[in-house]
Amino acid sequence: MAGPSDTPSEASASRCSAADIARDWGVSRAYVSKCKAKGCPTDSLEAARAWRSENAKYGVGYRSKAAPSDAPPPTTPAAASSSPEPVRSLNLTSLKDSLNAAIQVEQEAHRLVADAQRNCEKTSILEARIRAYNNARDGRFNAERAFREEMERQNVLVPLDEAKALGRKGYDVMIPALRAVGSRIAPDCNPQDPLLAKRLIDAEIEAIIAQAREVYAS
Repeated sequence: MAGPSDTPSEASASRCSAADIARDWGVSRAYVSKCKAKGCPTDSLEAARAWRSENAKYGVGYRSKAAPSDAPPPTTPAAASSSPEPVRSLNLTSLKDSLNAAIQVEQEAHRLVADAQRNCEKTSILEARIRAYNNARDGRFNAERAFREEMERQNVLVPLDEAKALGRKGYDVMIPALRAVGSRIAPDCNPQDPLLAKRLIDAEIEAIIAQAREVYAS
């Protein structure tokens, strides 16, 4: 005869329920039921934990609300290496594409606002589209600023003061050379009266220099 310990009711009482395992793992009972169908034992919590450690696809604690107390802390790329990554130049082509996309988004948002105003849409619709346009406008400004800053960082653009300094170098070289033109070519232009030729040439050159100075100053 079977002893008292062999009765079905007492045998089932020694087993763990799906709720017990789910509570121990910190997961849903539905997930535990799937694991049971795959062979997870229910004899004890220890056996269930061992099966989980061997069969968890993404590691223990992947689905848990809180990892088990005995589980090792998760490792991340940042924790694995304490050395900072080197600063890398951004791809100007990608930034330009992002800027173009931001411009298109702003233009589309502006069109939607205009449509809402033209069609006398509800106030709530118009306000929502205006908010969307403001966000799109800010996104475009940010994209433009990022693109310009990266171009300057890579020396694709030259700051204004530096550009003026470069231009002034060439300007200072050209002025003396231009003013010497009259003395050099006047005898060939008018052998009978080279001084008259020099005065006419110098006057034209000084007029050109004066115009150039006005443009440069502005």
